[in-house]
Amino acid sequence: MLRTSKARVAGRRAFRFALPVVLGLVCLWLLRDRLAGLEMAEIASAVRAVSPGQWLAAAGATALSFWAVGRYDAVIHRHLRTGLAPGVASRAGAAAVALSQVLGLGPVTGTLVRWRILPALDAVGAARVTAAVTAS
Repeated sequence: MLRTSKARVAGRRAFRFALPVVLGLVCLWLLRDRLAGLEMAEIASAVRAVSPGQWLAAAGATALSFWAVGRYDAVIHRHLRTGLAPGVASRAGAAAVALSQVLGLGPVTGTLVRWRILPALDAVGAARVTAAVTAS
């Protein structure tokens, strides 16, 4: 029985790793016609033209932006009296905003991410937080 449990856990881990890779490959395949027109040499040249200091500044600005976005969630959680720690709320909020920007359908995606990351919230609570953050 212990072996079955270990095999099940290993299978879940493999699936969690493989699913995003497979989805990424499917997206690349679907975009193959649009990607064919890209000049990889020009893209590489443009990336090399950015100095390490500029990359560092961009990474710092991105981190600051996600910190600020996460703070929205901390403030909203305090206002709605969800009882979550500010750090937990901030991290969940930053993840929800990041994923909803990448995946689209912001309020729906944001709600689902918050609901998944914050087990203390039910679906309605996650939707309330998302609605309040969106409105703010």
